[in-house]
Amino acid sequence: MRRPVLLFCLAEAAGIFSAYYLNYLFFIVFVCLNILLSIFIIKASFIPEELRRLIAAALIFLVFGAFLMFSAKTAVTEAELRAGQVTQISGTVVRAHRRDDYSALVVKSNDIGGLRGTEKVLVRLRSDADVYDLVGRGVTLAGEVSLPEQRRNPGCFDYRRYLKGQGIHVVCEVSRFRFEVGPVRLRALHALSVIKGRFLESAADYLDEEELSLLAGILFGEKEYMAEDLYDSFKKNGIAHVLAVSGLHVGLLYSLVIKILDRKDLKTGIVIAFCLAVYVALADFSVSSMRAALMIFLHLAAFYLKRRYDMVSAASLAAIIMLSFSPYRIFDAGTQLSFTAAYTLGVALPWAELKLLELSDKYKKSWILNAGRVAAPCVMIQLGMVPLMMFHFLNFSLTALLLNPPVIFIAGVLMPAGLALFIVFALSGGFPLLMAIAAGPVGASVKLMLLLNRLGTAAGASYEVPAPPFGMTALWYLAFFWGFSEVRHILYRRGRYPLLAASASLIVAVGTCCPRLLGITHTFIPWSYGLPAVTFVDVGQGDCIHIHCRGTDMLIDGGGSHMTNIAERTLKDYLLHNGVTRIELAAATHMDNDHYLGLKQLSEIFTIEGFALPGTFAAGDRIVLAPDVFLDVLWPPVHVDPDDAENEESLVVMLRYSGVDILLTGDLGEEGEKALLLTQPDAKILDCDVLKAGHHGSRYSSSDVFLAVVKPEAAVISCGFNNSYGHPHAETLERLEACGADVWRTDTGGAVTVRISGRKKYIMENLNGAKTVYYCYP
Repeated sequence: MRRPVLLFCLAEAAGIFSAYYLNYLFFIVFVCLNILLSIFIIKASFIPEELRRLIAAALIFLVFGAFLMFSAKTAVTEAELRAGQVTQISGTVVRAHRRDDYSALVVKSNDIGGLRGTEKVLVRLRSDADVYDLVGRGVTLAGEVSLPEQRRNPGCFDYRRYLKGQGIHVVCEVSRFRFEVGPVRLRALHALSVIKGRFLESAADYLDEEELSLLAGILFGEKEYMAEDLYDSFKKNGIAHVLAVSGLHVGLLYSLVIKILDRKDLKTGIVIAFCLAVYVALADFSVSSMRAALMIFLHLAAFYLKRRYDMVSAASLAAIIMLSFSPYRIFDAGTQLSFTAAYTLGVALPWAELKLLELSDKYKKSWILNAGRVAAPCVMIQLGMVPLMMFHFLNFSLTALLLNPPVIFIAGVLMPAGLALFIVFALSGGFPLLMAIAAGPVGASVKLMLLLNRLGTAAGASYEVPAPPFGMTALWYLAFFWGFSEVRHILYRRGRYPLLAASASLIVAVGTCCPRLLGITHTFIPWSYGLPAVTFVDVGQGDCIHIHCRGTDMLIDGGGSHMTNIAERTLKDYLLHNGVTRIELAAATHMDNDHYLGLKQLSEIFTIEGFALPGTFAAGDRIVLAPDVFLDVLWPPVHVDPDDAENEESLVVMLRYSGVDILLTGDLGEEGEKALLLTQPDAKILDCDVLKAGHHGSRYSSSDVFLAVVKPEAAVISCGFNNSYGHPHAETLERLEACGADVWRTDTGGAVTVRISGRKKYIMENLNGAKTVYYCYP
């Protein structure tokens, strides 16, 4: 095999994925089976020896990756043990960024609560300190340590997992009064950071605010200078990749140094290595810059050792190294996009260049080859990146294909010009005349890129789209890279059609079965999202129930708060990440902000075909979603004016979903519960399997009398973490426990889902991994 490193990389990645999604028992079985398979392969004499070694090595990497992730999952750091406690921490600041109302510092600790140990802590410092001067300095601080927020709703961003990819397990909130700055410990890192900060401050004298923010993004990946709407416009136009230091930037720097030195001896290699190390440090050791730097080091090593360099193998070795240090990086969008770009250029671009050469020779037109060499990388990268961009960022831009060639060309000018400006500043100490001269081409390039971005925005060809299903995304990349691979090309040219058919079948089988078997999805159908029947969406302190039935989607309540736009922050992302592009019916149980406001905000940015305010429905009405899925309205007894709908007039419905009964009670309190019971001639009508506890678990709801009648097997409480109301109340929890109901809470476990599995059987899960199977008995 010409690229064994690629096989080893894929095996390690597969091991990491498997260990992350499998529970402890299945992990042990998985490892034992792979060890047994390795022994069998080694002893299988009917397999050629070289192939045996290759397969055995791949299985070793598979088990190695699984153990890496299993160790990372089960390890508990000293800082994590102190979650919820005020702890004193000493260490060194290794990264720092300014946010709107605080400074985000990554501190590499050497003492946590009096215990020696090295781990990274994300410190949120409530101060306007000079963040560039803090990098490399020793600090001592005291604050409350907490675990980062994990994913709250299915398919949405998992901040805790993202930070683990950077080696950070805890967050510490610190005021400026409990933060002491010590001497410089990492002199080189501190000097670079200070120079970068002073350079950006000086550049502000020659560039306006937008131009400075773009320069900071392109040169160093600094986004805190950029207005949110400007960054969003770059993202929607599909050109935001130039604002993060990537392989493009590092490659340009590499080419620039080679061209300046005009030779490739050992001294040049040392200079290149030094320049790359400095630039990666200036870019805060971003994933894409480290990946590109590793690949360039491998390129230099291949040159000096007189070995053939292969981009795919280099990217694979870089991935193995980075994942070995931090297996959680595999889930990071930046990591996935960076390596996808490298693999696309290494696998798909050679095929495109070959086809261009054939066309050029056929028509005897050299311009075809020359123009194609400019356009082909952009086209192929777009083909490779678009599904991932849609999966992570819910965006598709038709203008990206047109904008990227000129934007990349401008970046190719702006990058060396900006670095030249930085070097002039560093060497001259910011001498005004030299800075003014050097700032000329930089300003012109920045203005041109901003103009292109405005043209892209004016074209209006950027669309918010639902994330493609995981299975479909996996299937696309398997087919994409196999389709452009050398192996497929060789098999096709040699007429090995049975092997091609077998390979295609294997790709379909892997892309279809693996996501389901690992529990990543709940369906074997790649293009299906496998949505649960009911999701109690985590909207913080509020209610939101999503009902999905055979392509029909309904929301009951939508949370809401005057402090934030819950529709923008939570609801739209949740819906699009789960493939929902419209809501057929949205109903508010009453007009409190934490129930109605989120729906109102959602209606302004999302398609809602029907909107039912309180008073639309009254007892006796029925909302039919399918023959065996409908909602019976139980309360209020008469139509009420929406403005007069208080907690005790909350809309109460019984969702009857394929034999499973779910009672949704809004903010109904004890008085409303008593009145509801009096209106029901047959108490069995209120029998339910799942109860959405009224008023977020308030002490004045879910009374003993009410629970004795409804007799739920499970109760869901929707409330915010550490909310100021004290929900859910201890008395309510005791009453629910006394009636035999399992309690599921969104504040502690995130969104709660109900899956109907055949008639009279349902499964409840939350995002903490808790799962219970229930049976409906008559």
